[in-house]
Amino acid sequence: MSRIQKKISEISKDRIVYCDVGARGGLSIEWKRVATSLTVVAYEPEAKAAAVLKQSITSEGAEAKVYKDAVWSSNGVYPFYETKSGACSSLLVPNATFIDNFPFAEKFDIAKEWAFEVKTIDATLAEDYIKIDFLKIDVQGGTLDVLTGASETLESVFGLNLEAEFVSIYQGESLFGDIDKYVRSKGFVLIDLRPTYWRRKYSKNVSGSRGELIYADLFYLIDPDVLYRRLKKLDQVSRRSLLTRLIRCCDIYGLNDWIVNYVERTRDLFDDDEFTGICSIAKKGKMLSRLPDFKYRHFLGNILKDIADQLHAPSSRTISQDQGIAGMKRHFWFGRK
Repeated sequence: MSRIQKKISEISKDRIVYCDVGARGGLSIEWKRVATSLTVVAYEPEAKAAAVLKQSITSEGAEAKVYKDAVWSSNGVYPFYETKSGACSSLLVPNATFIDNFPFAEKFDIAKEWAFEVKTIDATLAEDYIKIDFLKIDVQGGTLDVLTGASETLESVFGLNLEAEFVSIYQGESLFGDIDKYVRSKGFVLIDLRPTYWRRKYSKNVSGSRGELIYADLFYLIDPDVLYRRLKKLDQVSRRSLLTRLIRCCDIYGLNDWIVNYVERTRDLFDDDEFTGICSIAKKGKMLSRLPDFKYRHFLGNILKDIADQLHAPSSRTISQDQGIAGMKRHFWFGRK
């Protein structure tokens, strides 16, 4: 447990409510590390897989609520397209015209089509009066559909982990631009992304290239001003509880700078100094601030941070092309100054 987690655990024992849509693989590494502080709401429509998923989550020490439902933009019955690779199955038809350009196109071949009953996240959570803090969506081409079925739920959410395509892998799917526009309209800021590239079949053996940008895992946090307006509507106990849960999520992803952003923006809403120590811990964690001032200070600081991330930070944290080790490679390959 990090210093920030230990500090906050002294202040609040409230659990983070983490909602996972596309949860068959269980909790990711970063969330496993704080599992005993989680209530996990997950969706898995297949009964046996749902039972296995619940056992997996509870074995990590988290509380689990697993819905045997598929979620979409509205309640109803939709066709479901089961593909040769189960991981590629979707409520949307694979875009064969595009996918055929890649060597693994057969994974997207439709093996079976059947009717599927779906609900919205808003409908399922309203039945049990559940409000969630952090929402992760990993569905095939349906991210915006799931989000629009969770418009009321998003009023309490302060963090999002989404998958978004930049090209149409599925017919009629919404791409990154539409997803980003919708999420920003709900008061979120894009903090980070992890891109995935595919090589086309004729260039699959060409070395020294990544291929084509296909999709990315996106990480959003609530805008500090939006958070401030939310907190103003709450009583003091609820304010403290929400802010401490948000700070724990930031720490899970190594976002010390955003801890400072949130605490400083909302400081006047609290009449005590219980978060002062958290601010000082976050600021001390910034490796760059410990380096002397010289020409390549920022560049070297990012390299050191990347090394630290690889050793200690959650695996979902990624290295930007223009920073750290990746930036050093680009510096030499492309003569960047």
